[in-house]
Amino acid sequence: MVGTDGIPEARKMVEAGQMTATIAQNPADIGATGLKLMVDAEKSGKVIPLDKAPQFTLVDSILVTK
Repeated sequence: MVGTDGIPEARKMVEAGQMTATIAQNPADIGATGLKLMVDAEKSGKVIPLDKAPQFTLVDSILVTK
């Protein structure tokens, strides 16, 4: 079993062998990246059609396996 968010309970379960891994995400980086993309879109003046496929942007995360 694998989970997300890297909460303390999940980390303890990984250490105890009850979970295979958890991914610790950084909410501040996720929010800052989203805000930057929004500001850049506003500054460019381009209208993004609602039916356009979403753009994926990578944000660093940490995979906890032991």
